[in-house]
Amino acid sequence: LHRCLHSFPTRRSSDLKVFDLFEEQQIVKHVQDIAPYLEQKLDELVSRYDCLSLRRGKGLMQGVVVTGRPVGEIVKKALEQRLIVLSAGSDVLRFVPPLVIEK
Repeated sequence: LHRCLHSFPTRRSSDLKVFDLFEEQQIVKHVQDIAPYLEQKLDELVSRYDCLSLRRGKGLMQGVVVTGRPVGEIVKKALEQRLIVLSAGSDVLRFVPPLVIEK
């Protein structure tokens, strides 16, 4: 990392600006505050739908294990509804919202 940052001073400056913004806007604290809400809502979905068996993840990087149907089918249906979700492996629906997401 040091070699990369040392080689490109303008890149180093922009990287440091990102860290400054994270600190100024308290992004880490926001993620710590909002992540439990996302976890709760995903747990509610797992409880409600038989094809969802488990939520797992850390912070705003969450996944829901899908059983009994292709995860790609769910990704496609979500995209038709203008919701961007991804798959992770053959049976996980992945949620990675922006760090600045609100309730």
